[in-house]
Amino acid sequence: MQEVLTIKLAKEITKENYYLPCDAIKLFSGDVSEEVYIDNVKDICVNEKAPEQVREMFEVAKALYVYGYLYWTFFTISFEQSLKSWEVAITMKLNEVNIQRMPRKLINKINALEEMDIISSDEKELFHYVRLFRNGLAHPDYQSQLGHNNRLLISVANQINLLYK
Repeated sequence: MQEVLTIKLAKEITKENYYLPCDAIKLFSGDVSEEVYIDNVKDICVNEKAPEQVREMFEVAKALYVYGYLYWTFFTISFEQSLKSWEVAITMKLNEVNIQRMPRKLINKINALEEMDIISSDEKELFHYVRLFRNGLAHPDYQSQLGHNNRLLISVANQINLLYK
């Protein structure tokens, strides 16, 4: 009979293990240091033209990604934080262009971006895919575990940058 390997994604924090990588990192990444994760996000940037608040919120997402080295679920929380910065960027862009009536729902805000020629119809479709992903994370039935995929952060940064060319 083959042995089944199980790991706990939740790490019980102690003084002794605080600075040590979580078990999932050891399993999926081997013997790596936190420097690998710092390098994974160092070049992901939100355009300087984006509001400072959005840039700061996105920096928190990058920091959480790096801390995923210590605690696996921080990778998912990192992406959730990036989505918050994305949503704020959308609202702030609509405020910046003096939309007459701010939509309440994110779906309508994204549609307004296209109606005001801020994004193309193809870009609107991509924004809606991110919105659907965000909805799944915002209304969970369980704790998602997205893992150490920096492409999620890159995608969100790229969409924010489309708004602030």
